Amino acid sequence: MEDPIYTCKIQLISFSDDEFEEKGIVDLEKALDIFEIFPWNEQFEDFKNGVDTLGIPSIIFQSSESKQLTIDAQDNTGFNLMYENKITSRYSMFFASNDYLKSNYKIEDVITMFFKNTLEENFKLEPFPESKGDVFESIKNQQELTIVETPYKGFIVFSLILIALTIFVVLIFI
Repeated sequence: MEDPIYTCKIQLISFSDDEFEEKGIVDLEKALDIFEIFPWNEQFEDFKNGVDTLGIPSIIFQSSESKQLTIDAQDNTGFNLMYENKITSRYSMFFASNDYLKSNYKIEDVITMFFKNTLEENFKLEPFPESKGDVFESIKNQQELTIVETPYKGFIVFSLILIALTIFVVLIFI
């Protein structure tokens, strides 16, 4: 069996929601470099300063085995991650805090697991849910580094769910 081929694309805040910059074929070392040099802080500043956008700063790694790891962030508190195995229709979605004491994994660890094909051994995967109701029930129960279900595979829906979760949490504490 051949080793999988990995590709990468990124989205900046100034991009439209379906616009990406292709980075081409990547290996683990290049993937870690892309994450390290991604202009996260600059993107957060643009967001705060009201740059017109539909894009969310993100990095998407895809494998030729129909697996995908999406990393995005809207501020410097941490990263939203979504792993999808499109062959088995299973996924995991979680938040990794930048506060190492609050997070079990560093993002670099998750990227490494993705490229070494060991991510599924370390995270609980759930089947894609059947209905939107399942999504909102799981959002109410979400905790850091646990699963949030989504009925769609798309990144846009993933981002909308994270926004809904933020609104839900704000409403609970008001």
